[in-house]
Amino acid sequence: MMFPMRKGWALPLFLTLFLSLQARAEFVFNNNLSKAQRESILKTLGLGTLSKNLSQPAPLGTDSGVEMALVTEVISTREIKPYIRDSQNKNVLYYPKILLGKGLYRSTDIFFHFIPFTSTLGVSEFGAMLRVHLYESPNQFFNSSLMVHANSANFNNQLSTRNIGGDLSFGLTWTNNVSVFAGIGQVSSKGTFVGGPSGVTDTGFSESEAVESMHYSLGSMYKHDIYTFGVSWDHYADAVYTFKLGVQF
Repeated sequence: MMFPMRKGWALPLFLTLFLSLQARAEFVFNNNLSKAQRESILKTLGLGTLSKNLSQPAPLGTDSGVEMALVTEVISTREIKPYIRDSQNKNVLYYPKILLGKGLYRSTDIFFHFIPFTSTLGVSEFGAMLRVHLYESPNQFFNSSLMVHANSANFNNQLSTRNIGGDLSFGLTWTNNVSVFAGIGQVSSKGTFVGGPSGVTDTGFSESEAVESMHYSLGSMYKHDIYTFGVSWDHYADAVYTFKLGVQF
């Protein structure tokens, strides 16, 4: 498949990659975490790393219909700071993600995302989201869609999570350049905390916990030529802020 490349298209991507790799995601959980503490961690980190709606409200399209972006997610860790051993922790966890999207049919898009590996990053993640468009006004001003998504994340080999969710999203687009969108849904996270001699649980055994929450989101996107710039706010048990810079063909 051939995509139309235009002069300078890679500069914003490499700039964002450089900035994103300055991530703060190295930390170690405290030992002897109780059930309540484990659930609190899972609400912040398990739910916080779920898939986010970051694309334009309208379908990507099937001609080329490809979106590539670099994303920085910022999670507030204020609630779980007492359970983290990290002298440099500043109440936030932020890390880069790579996002790839493709229009499959006229009303269906699929997105994949993952955290690129670096030697200084203590978080790995991979996930996917399927978006089915339910309604589009004749002038493409208003769109609604249903999104189902799943992902898995690992935190310093001390916690592994499996997360799923479903959301309804509503968006408005002006002049094909500026979009705003909002969503509501239900999400859940299951996590396994490592036990044993080097574990973090109070029982000494590996323990699994499960949490769920409503999910609310607000976002906006600006498109100039092939470039896309987006921001979003997602609220689970804690707030997550996301910044996106990408290209769309």
